[in-house]
Amino acid sequence: MRKKTGPVRPALLLFVAIMIGMALLTQAPAAHAKAVPAITTDICIGHRGARELAPQNTMASFQEALGRGYTSMECDLWYTLSGDILICHGESTKPYTKRNKMIWELSLKNRFKYPIKRGKKVKRHETQYIPSLDEVLKFASENDVRMFLHLKAGKTHFNRKALRKLNRAIKRYSFKEKPVVCTSDRFVMRKMTGYHWVKAFFCKKSGKINVRSDIKFAADKKCTYIFIPLRKKYKPKKPLIRYGHRKGLKIVYYNIRTRKKANKALRKGVDIIMTDRILFRQGDASSK
Repeated sequence: MRKKTGPVRPALLLFVAIMIGMALLTQAPAAHAKAVPAITTDICIGHRGARELAPQNTMASFQEALGRGYTSMECDLWYTLSGDILICHGESTKPYTKRNKMIWELSLKNRFKYPIKRGKKVKRHETQYIPSLDEVLKFASENDVRMFLHLKAGKTHFNRKALRKLNRAIKRYSFKEKPVVCTSDRFVMRKMTGYHWVKAFFCKKSGKINVRSDIKFAADKKCTYIFIPLRKKYKPKKPLIRYGHRKGLKIVYYNIRTRKKANKALRKGVDIIMTDRILFRQGDASSK
């Protein structure tokens, strides 16, 4: 004889209703999801120009970036023993010229003895040399490019004399937007007051990194931008980005090399990305 079943318990009905509701939510389109900003030229900085199309930190690299639609570019500045300011990433010229010479030993005159022999598509860009600061500023002024000038340090560093020289050079040219002078050295940043530029602070890639401390320091020193390295420990996170925004800073993540990572960073609220790669086609934000 079949046994009679009792009434269904309210708790069981509630459980079934919750499960059905969750299933419907997962299948429904995310109508209220935040749209990802398009990857366009105005939110990208060309890292050392377009270094996948020409040797990095050369005039050819900056020209290639301009031809691909970049309106913002980053380059590295060194103050030499001769009192000149040259553009180069590392402290040695060997990775770029095949001749081992420390960058601070070069000058405006003897730099032509060290033509660029290494780098992406170097054969297509012959007779390239280590650029001077004036060459880069003139290029930026004539083409409405905003330059992010990253101050480097080795045997020489940007003391007050060097900063004044940099300021005089910037004032010689007219710009649509003022150049941005960047440093990861807190000692140098403390000296950067009253000059004709916008300030930015770089979080270091190695050693002990405290991004929140760097954000607070950058805000205290009236910086406009803070550059945060894309590292496993410091992936873009909304609480960190919101903290930077509350401090009045624009958040730049570097160095982003894929559209997937760029979209993820933008979705988290990152303002600008710095990249080695061309993540868009000129005039088309939906490039592959």
